[in-house]
Amino acid sequence: MNNQPNLATNDRKKITFLLIEDSYILDFTGPLQVFESANILLGKKYYDFNFISTGTNDFVRLGSTKVICDDNIYNASFISSDTLIIPGGPRAIEQSNDKGIINWLKQNAYNFNRIVSVCTASFILAKAGLLKDSPATTHWLFVDDLKKSHPDLNIIQDCRYTEDKNERIYTSAGVSKGIDLALLLIKKDLGEELSEEVARHIMINQTQATENLYSPAKISELSLRMQKIIHWIESNIHENITIENLSSTVGLSRRQLTRIFREELNMSPSEYLDYYKFKLVENKLRFSNLSLFEISKTCGYNSVEQLRRSFKSRTGLSPLEFRKLSKNAS
Repeated sequence: MNNQPNLATNDRKKITFLLIEDSYILDFTGPLQVFESANILLGKKYYDFNFISTGTNDFVRLGSTKVICDDNIYNASFISSDTLIIPGGPRAIEQSNDKGIINWLKQNAYNFNRIVSVCTASFILAKAGLLKDSPATTHWLFVDDLKKSHPDLNIIQDCRYTEDKNERIYTSAGVSKGIDLALLLIKKDLGEELSEEVARHIMINQTQATENLYSPAKISELSLRMQKIIHWIESNIHENITIENLSSTVGLSRRQLTRIFREELNMSPSEYLDYYKFKLVENKLRFSNLSLFEISKTCGYNSVEQLRRSFKSRTGLSPLEFRKLSKNAS
């Protein structure tokens, strides 16, 4: 990269990820990839990482992914680093009532220059008393829950992320908004030019790629049950979702699931999954340089060939032809 920031040889920042079992994998890997990409573009390790489990094991499971941790909160009673990031997930709200986690966070809060929550992890910061003087947000599905459980806090709806006046406490909304927030932190650390270069490197167009482009209906007009189903699909699309495991996860029979999709979206679950994956692929082809293999993995396809056939059936173009045309048009 040209015009790299002028960094001292000892100028490095450590980032600690506090990992809860079953956190959304994108809430963890999205910000992590942003900081890793900064290291790659700088040609040096400006950001160091360590992973702390909130359980008693030396690992956590994020869906089907096993993450080996450097320690857990019960062994590492004292942790100090520049930034603490807590990814959210389905258990984050429940874990906000875990005294072990909350006590650890209270004890170590002032050992970090910045504390960041992604998605529902804002419930944990709220319970630890870290949001009293800070605006906060969370995944849009849970904004009302956060307001009800903490009516004294300044909860902001319909925003990507928040930061307090001291630039110390940060919260983000769900799914890809943690990536936007990580890019903001890089901008503060290393400048806007590098932040924009990282965004291009990881295939994110900040004004378009992180918008919810994939639903054929306005999300807010759907039932709460359908909103939660769509949120689960968004968070797990890389797992190659089948109608069977979707039905099992949401506790509905295949027939019931199909009826709900027909009533609310005017399409079957399979049609919606195909639609969502197509829009996701289209977005990555427009705004990224990811290989087709990488796109197929992150978008839930079994192979590049399956992705290629599916995309061409909708557009009449191969993925690479579409990418070339979209790049030329921009």
